[in-house]
Amino acid sequence: MMLFEPMRDAFRALRINILRSVLTTLGIIIGVGAVIVMVSIGAGAQAQVEDIISSMGADVLYVFPGSTLGRARMGTGSLPTLTEDDAEAIPKRNSGNPGCSALYSRLATDHLRQPELAYPHNGSTP
Repeated sequence: MMLFEPMRDAFRALRINILRSVLTTLGIIIGVGAVIVMVSIGAGAQAQVEDIISSMGADVLYVFPGSTLGRARMGTGSLPTLTEDDAEAIPKRNSGNPGCSALYSRLATDHLRQPELAYPHNGSTP
């Protein structure tokens, strides 16, 4: 008889505090559901990012000029450390590369308008 007494007390407490029991059960269900939804959203976002990266191709390589250690760091592409000779040397050194092109990007200032504005100009090699 001692074995079933704690279970009988537990069911009696649940019956007496029925609203508290229902709200507690509802909170647990909502909490577990929220965790499942958040994990699913995270997994879906990760899969989407992996698809975008894999669609770019494993054989794509981007090389950007950067700032040197002797000067203030201004970010990627801030100093023209790559030259046209570098753009010609990359495909020559990698004979298995089916294609390579250089992209040139500069800011040009329009002096005819007031205020003077800088516009980006882009060009690439064939």
